[in-house]
Amino acid sequence: MKANKVIVALDTSNIKKVKEIVQKLKSEVYAFKIGYEFFLNHGIKGYNTVRKICPRIFLDLKLHDIPNTTKKRY
Repeated sequence: MKANKVIVALDTSNIKKVKEIVQKLKSEVYAFKIGYEFFLNHGIKGYNTVRKICPRIFLDLKLHDIPNTTKKRY
């Protein structure tokens, strides 16, 4: 069987919703992407919350390619 290479972006600051998504999809996807919006609101504690459910995480904190996000914050 070929490995599933789908990465699901967790682009919300709603930690309850993130936990539900990760719990529901953890066996169906390759990994989860935690981005700026989530990390800014929940930091390493939020990261660790997701990691406890599924340790396959892509932490994406770059800002140069998301002008709409940085525009809202600065």
